[in-house]
Amino acid sequence: MKKDLALIVAAADGILSLQTGVGVIVNFFFEAFEETKEHIGHRGIDLYAMCPAVNKDSADYNPAAAAMAETACRKNNGSLRQLINLSSGNSLNEIWKGTAEHSPAAIWDSCCKALAFELSGLSGQYHKVYVLLHDTLFVNVSAWLPRGNIRLCWIPHSLGTLFEDPNQQGRIQFEKEKVIHLLRRGDKIGFISHYTRRHLQQFYDVPDDTLVSFYSGIYFDSEKYTPVETALPFYERYGIGKDKHIIFTWGRCSDQKGIDIIIEAYQGLLKENPALLHDIHLFLLCPTETTYPEYRAHIRYGLEQLPPGSFTFVDTFQSSLQYEILRYPRLKIILLCSRYESFGLASVEALYQRHSGAFIIYSALPTFEEVLRSAPRTIRLTTNSPACLSKVLSSTASSLVQRCPVEHPPDECPPNECPPEVRRVFSIVQNHSVGINHLIAF
Repeated sequence: MKKDLALIVAAADGILSLQTGVGVIVNFFFEAFEETKEHIGHRGIDLYAMCPAVNKDSADYNPAAAAMAETACRKNNGSLRQLINLSSGNSLNEIWKGTAEHSPAAIWDSCCKALAFELSGLSGQYHKVYVLLHDTLFVNVSAWLPRGNIRLCWIPHSLGTLFEDPNQQGRIQFEKEKVIHLLRRGDKIGFISHYTRRHLQQFYDVPDDTLVSFYSGIYFDSEKYTPVETALPFYERYGIGKDKHIIFTWGRCSDQKGIDIIIEAYQGLLKENPALLHDIHLFLLCPTETTYPEYRAHIRYGLEQLPPGSFTFVDTFQSSLQYEILRYPRLKIILLCSRYESFGLASVEALYQRHSGAFIIYSALPTFEEVLRSAPRTIRLTTNSPACLSKVLSSTASSLVQRCPVEHPPDECPPNECPPEVRRVFSIVQNHSVGINHLIAF
């Protein structure tokens, strides 16, 4: 006898690994699923997680992420399943960038075929099977499935056409060719921001009635945001003077995130205001696991031009370090200088986690604007360039070294009060339940 309904979440990152913003959002889904179910009209849902195989001895394997996904699935009568594909499972870079033997497109298609096989098996056990396909990797699953009781929703967290990068041409072609199978089969496409919705309509010819809102966000009650008191404070762990005021950015070490812009602007700031060297410290939390070698070398060269002791560069993924820094009273400026984004995950987390005295300086991207345009203590860059950023930093140099208001000692700035509007608009529980209810209804 068939069971009623299965919900499958398929993603490259966020199930067995946790290295990207997409991975954080996917893992939030599993952490928040019990709460999300309360907002879904259909209660009898079995949950499955499916992802490309990742070897447990790989640096990419994240036991905490895997446990989160597996626990949620088991609690809801499902399981976590690894998809054997053309990659070795030793590195997610093989998924994103291919290998000497296989192109990224060939690996993506092998993942799609493996997923289609699993879905076909589940279709015989359930009356309805609903599948959330995260990112380009799984855009072509429709090509391997017949019409029937399997309903797909492809949710691109980034699109090749969003990137100002010639390396994206193969990806753009792949996306445009494969999205046709989704449309022909009658499947849905989820948008994670108003910007990506317009992009899907304009560049991928996706009709409005095919689009479903899976507006992105964070899980505000996540254990990731719980302060950890057992470890040494970050400034002691990294040898930073407690009297230093922090300028902070975090995100993948990539051209997309504008890490080179920040380093060059900081160099210009110190050159113009050498006295600031005694008062400020740049902290870059920029994992390099998925960084192209050429860009990594470019960043390393830029850091070598900075005065010794004026910066800290952490190049491995950290699950909670950014939140510790965002709450630190001597954090003065948060820099979000991405060249392109499909959703401003870091901007939402910055608004939620920063203490009351921290400012956010950000590039004028549509997705950052969706989050930050009316937020207090934010500064929008007129142009996202080292010269502009250096000028803005220089003009606010006096605020960098000021203490918190007199009534609050420098190490006791009050916590930030997250605006209620931010909680309402960017709740992953609310937003994903809206999308799932839409899918179940059609």
